[in-house]
Amino acid sequence: MATTDVHHDISESRFEIKVDGTRAGVLRYQLDGTVYDLQHTDVDPEFEGHGIGTQLVLGALREIEELGGSIIPTCPFIPHVISQHPEFAPLVTGTDRARLGLS
Repeated sequence: MATTDVHHDISESRFEIKVDGTRAGVLRYQLDGTVYDLQHTDVDPEFEGHGIGTQLVLGALREIEELGGSIIPTCPFIPHVISQHPEFAPLVTGTDRARLGLS
């Protein structure tokens, strides 16, 4: 079984996921105070279809929650993941939460 690790690269404004030490994907954001605008999730083609994107997003959401931040889910994949993991819906800014139908 593969080992995955999500790392927050603050200097590059992104979260990265590694699979057995190989970078498999990135989630880029822009930060305004404590609000993370999650803009683009990208998984390398060789890792697609194995849930790596979901693991990356969940790892990022956990860290943002620990940091006391909130999110703007610009990337369309983010609401999809949150709909499957509604415990993270409170991280979405109020306007976006209502717009996306997240409780």
